[in-house]
Amino acid sequence: MSLNLNLIAAACDGMGIGVKGTLPWKLKSEMAFFTSMTSNTKHPDKRNVVLMGRRTWECIPKKYRPLQNRINIVLSSQFLDYGKDAIVCKNIPHALEIIGKPPLKDQIENIWVIGGSSVYK
Repeated sequence: MSLNLNLIAAACDGMGIGVKGTLPWKLKSEMAFFTSMTSNTKHPDKRNVVLMGRRTWECIPKKYRPLQNRINIVLSSQFLDYGKDAIVCKNIPHALEIIGKPPLKDQIENIWVIGGSSVYK
């Protein structure tokens, strides 16, 4: 099985991706694009993973968590339990290990890294 690892980010002219725990803009077209890219799959029986750091997860307003129609994976060095909302992994290799095992491996089409800055680095 081969999975595609994708990165998606919106950045301002100074290459900033966030400010004070939120996005530096409110653009409906950008959010629609993000949702479409990270949600849509070619195969109707598959879903995409959104892979993010803990701070990115916490910056998503509670009413939008987990990101719908996607498997949410949160990277954190802390021992956290988000229940059915998200899978917590200690780092990217750990996340890829979890994703590569049943039952997830047969359910996933793409992996989208959605932030934050330390995850992109």
